[in-house]
Amino acid sequence: NTGADGARAALEEAFEQAAAGGFVDQAARALVCLSGSLADELGEYGSAAVELDRALAYAREQELDGYVQYLVGARANLRVQRCDWSGALADAEEALARPGQFAVTSVLPLVARGRIWSARSASTEQLM
Repeated sequence: NTGADGARAALEEAFEQAAAGGFVDQAARALVCLSGSLADELGEYGSAAVELDRALAYAREQELDGYVQYLVGARANLRVQRCDWSGALADAEEALARPGQFAVTSVLPLVARGRIWSARSASTEQLM
């Protein structure tokens, strides 16, 4: 397999092997890459949403809080792209309310919130 289908199969195989071997961090990373590439590279937002929810469920099951935080922010961004603004804002607030914020986990929810607020012509005070 080559191209997008080959990449998808390789990421799926990486997930399966990592999960089977107990390498939960690497397994979660494979799912993050799969969902992200479907949305960002291919524009397959429906498939990306399914894979993102799968990644989020796996991260929660494995108690990978950093991944959960990142994935909720990624889902906020995906929901903006799918015009689900209320869902995006809810995810952004959930991601930003989680303890232990890092720059990488804050970017996507802040961007999602900022895009919606600017589209709604929010005042500068609301954006901060």
